Amino acid sequence: MIPNNVLILGPPESGKIRLAQHITKDLDTSTISKKSHSGLIYNHTLKTKYFSTDLNLLIEEFPEERPVEAEKFLDSLREWKSAFESKEYEELRDALDGIIFTINPDQTSKRDWKEIMHCYYEIKNSIDEGSFSTVIASTTQSTECLEELEDECIQYGIEFIYEGETGTNEFKEKLGKERVQEILESHEWSHISPSEPQEYFKHKEDKVDSMTRGLLEPENESIALDQLVEKLRLERSKATDMKPEEKENYVKLVIEELIDYI
Repeated sequence: MIPNNVLILGPPESGKIRLAQHITKDLDTSTISKKSHSGLIYNHTLKTKYFSTDLNLLIEEFPEERPVEAEKFLDSLREWKSAFESKEYEELRDALDGIIFTINPDQTSKRDWKEIMHCYYEIKNSIDEGSFSTVIASTTQSTECLEELEDECIQYGIEFIYEGETGTNEFKEKLGKERVQEILESHEWSHISPSEPQEYFKHKEDKVDSMTRGLLEPENESIALDQLVEKLRLERSKATDMKPEEKENYVKLVIEELIDYI
């Protein structure tokens, strides 16, 4: 099977390796350089009830210097973005199904967050329109800091995940690193092997029936219409600045999530 590729991009000590190990369960550290994590590849076979696919998790790191200095973070990101958008990286851009940005809020200056998210947004837009992107923040002591960072992500239609969270939110979405796993399992990959096609379609039909009943039966406490409306409002805000073709694909993914949510 042709593998799908996901780029995990971030500075040193922002959780790239922790995330890759969480997804793949590969805890071997013998090949990890102490100087730079750029170029590391984690291979993983993702299996769900409906399909299986091979993934390459490609690790890229900026800046090269350690420890990371907040004053140099933005310049290093701009330099990396410029190289990534060049002709030299066209083949890599075309091969990506998604990008996961890892960030340690304590390594950056708040005054740079808007520009950092703008860079992430432009990197995301340089790859295939059907790809996914998300920002996952590593542990910080400030809850307020995380909320401000999440607000910046929402402005650019990029999902924000806090690594330290667990459980589920009011929309029945998983939190923390488990949310990344959920995104991987729900993405429409370029290359997959269907498990049981008939079982998959039967599952979707059942979900649509369940959605219909839930919306028509307000007394059913397991279906909260106000939560569904709030979910739609949040997703709409994320799609505001997307290109028309990108927005169409995003809406399709939202509909898939809503069916599973109901």
